[in-house]
Formats: sequence, structure tokens, C-alpha cells
Amino acid sequence: STSTSTSTTGAVRVLLEPGDLYCLSGSARWDWTHGIAAVAADEWQGRLLPRQTRYSITLRHTLP
Repeated sequence: STSTSTSTTGAVRVLLEPGDLYCLSGSARWDWTHGIAAVAADEWQGRLLPRQTRYSITLRHTLP
């Protein structure tokens, strides 16, 4: 299951498990800055999680 945390700067961190998918729309897509930092591992709830291979598929337009 996906879990989130919000920092004091308002940034939202999301832990995506293998096979998870996220979709951005509305203001989350157009008004917010979003990205994935280039690091070897992430700290999440006191655990160090090494990064693994990931694939990114971007669909800019979808059919109604």
C-alpha cells in the first residue's frame, strides 16, 4: 500500500511500492513542482530503502 508524509516545507513524499502507479491531474499536474531526486537510497520511517530500477511512462493526453 502507498503511504505519504508531508514536510514542514509543504513537500509531500510518497512511497511507491513495486507495481504502484501514480497519476497527476488538475493543479497537482499543472501548478506544483514534481520530480524524483537522483539518490541511491531513501530514508522512510526510520528505514534506509535502496533505490531499484524504475520505469516512467508519461501520457500527456488520454481519451475521454
